[in-house]
Amino acid sequence: MSRQGRYAAWAAVFITIAAGPRAAEAQITGSIAGTIRDASGAVLPGATVTVRGPSLRKESAAAASGASGAYRVALIPPGVYDVTVERQGFAAQTRKDGEVAINQQTTLDFT
Repeated sequence: MSRQGRYAAWAAVFITIAAGPRAAEAQITGSIAGTIRDASGAVLPGATVTVRGPSLRKESAAAASGASGAYRVALIPPGVYDVTVERQGFAAQTRKDGEVAINQQTTLDFT
């Protein structure tokens, strides 16, 4: 094998090793997403969404709803989670049916 061929082979090995963990993680997680609305049906921006469960690698994962009331919590390992929505001036709401599957997005809307 020529010198250039060896460099190309080593470069390919390095790229594969460097990208491997990220690619593997992306393939073994899912996400929870949805829309948050108030009792009148109007979207509710600025709400905090917290995901908790034993399958998480940390105590919790969180996101905030955007201007359209939409939120998304990504890179969640498969499992069943408690999902809590909180916003000042509104009662907190928790759902215990946040089941996440590999490469799937679970939709949990809150009203």
